Amino acid sequence: MVTANLITRFWKKVNKLGPIHPILKTRCWEWTASTDNGGYGIFKVGGYYGTMRKAHRVSWEIHCNAIPQGLCVLHKCDNCLCIRPTHLFLGTYLDNNRDREQKGRGNQVHGAQHYCAKLTDAHVLLARKLYAQGGQSYPKLACKFGVSCRAIYCAIKHMTWKHI
Repeated sequence: MVTANLITRFWKKVNKLGPIHPILKTRCWEWTASTDNGGYGIFKVGGYYGTMRKAHRVSWEIHCNAIPQGLCVLHKCDNCLCIRPTHLFLGTYLDNNRDREQKGRGNQVHGAQHYCAKLTDAHVLLARKLYAQGGQSYPKLACKFGVSCRAIYCAIKHMTWKHI
């Protein structure tokens, strides 16, 4: 439920002088407080024991009304910090995926092409082979390839490096 206190707290965390979107020709209103791992603003709703909600979704509820079940709040501006209601629109998960693809954000880099990668495809294949043959523990393989135990475990179990 949107209350006056919630709205007051919310606006203290917004910068209305964000970048001007070249197509929309208006400024993004950027979230200045906490963000989640995806870079989206997050805002606590419901007091001390409340829940963290995405700021752009809270903005939609403040300005436009409740979000129907199963719908997403998407960004026209592709700025995940933007909470300006005129830069937001409702859509399904399918709409969200299509929007991402049309805007060229769907080509995720995988494996050795990722800027953080310490392993190569060949390393992962070798680690999987060595583990399958037995005698090689996750810690041993992690040390051999210079990564954490979790990283080598995820690669061997196909939780990461799924493309090979």
